[in-house]
Amino acid sequence: MKSTLIQKQFIAGSCYSYILSSGKEAIVIDPHISLLEEYSSYLKKNKLSPKIIFDTHTHADHFSLAAVLKKEFNAPVFMHEKAISVIVDKRVKDNEELSLGFCALKVI
Repeated sequence: MKSTLIQKQFIAGSCYSYILSSGKEAIVIDPHISLLEEYSSYLKKNKLSPKIIFDTHTHADHFSLAAVLKKEFNAPVFMHEKAISVIVDKRVKDNEELSLGFCALKVI
């Protein structure tokens, strides 16, 4: 199997978000509240299924779409073990590995 990882960057103001994909699985990283249509369109166009919604941080300039995507795609929300959030489903630690399609991603 080919272990290709594809990255698509999205920008909303000064906030950057990403969809990483391998095979037909995707991780949406730091989804911005204003980009639902863009994410949905990209995922549909590329026939991707979100496996994880991942917020790397929470603070005043990051208005997350994670809760909406969680409901829309039935995908769990991951955050670092020390992040503050009430919608998180799984907390991750440094050096933990996440599988995505044919790839493994390390939390740093």
